[in-house]
Amino acid sequence: VTIELAEGTTNVLQSGEEVDIATATESKEASGGALQSKADLKIKGRGSLTVLGYLNNGIHCTKDLKIKNGNISVTALGHGIKGKNSVTVSGGTVTGGVISIISGGGSANAQQKTDNMRDWWDFDNSASDDNSASCKGLKAGKAMMISGGSITIDAQDDALHTDGDMTISGGECILSTGDDGAHAELSLTVLDGKITVLTSYEGLEANQITLADGELDITATDDGINANGGSDG
Repeated sequence: VTIELAEGTTNVLQSGEEVDIATATESKEASGGALQSKADLKIKGRGSLTVLGYLNNGIHCTKDLKIKNGNISVTALGHGIKGKNSVTVSGGTVTGGVISIISGGGSANAQQKTDNMRDWWDFDNSASDDNSASCKGLKAGKAMMISGGSITIDAQDDALHTDGDMTISGGECILSTGDDGAHAELSLTVLDGKITVLTSYEGLEANQITLADGELDITATDDGINANGGSDG
C-alpha cells in the first residue's frame, strides 16, 4: 500500500472523538491505528498528513513501514507510529521528511522513575504490545532504520524503540521521553545524523551500542548511554 501526499495538500485522518490524551484511558476494545495497513505500507510525497489516534495508535502497519518524505504529524493515545516488522525513515532529497509525534500525552505524562525502579511501570516491550502504559513514539518490532528527515517526538515511553536492531545514519532526531530516548533490544548503531535528547531517563540504551559518527546531545536523569550487555536487571 502506497500513500502519496500530493504537493500543496493537507490531509487529516482521525479515529475516535477528540480527547485530552494526557488524562484519557485507552479503550480495551480499541486496537490498531487511525491509519492501519495489514500489508507493507509506504508514505511519500510533498503534502502534509495529520493523524489523530484518539482510540489507540496513530499509524500502525503489521508488516514493513517506510516513510520516504512528506510532512507528517501524529498525536496518539497509544504508539505514535508502529511497524510490527520494521520501520524505515529516509526523509527526502527535495523537501525532506518532517515527522512530529506526541504519544500517550508526552513525556510530561510519564511517572518518574525511582532509583530502585519499583514505582515504575512494568513495560511490555513485545511486538504485540498495544496497552496505554507503553506509549512509544516510533516503534518497530524487528528493525528500525533512520537515514534522513527531521523527527520530533514527545513520548510517554521510549521515543524510538525496536525489539531488534536500530541504525541511525542521517537526519535529525529531537526526542523527549519519559523513559529512553532511543532503545534497541539488540544493537543500536549511529553512523551519522544529529540526535538531541531533551529529557529522558536514559538517553540511548541497547544490548550493544556502536557510535561511529554523528552528533549527540543527551540529557538524562540516569545513564546518558547504556550498553547493558544483557538483562536490565
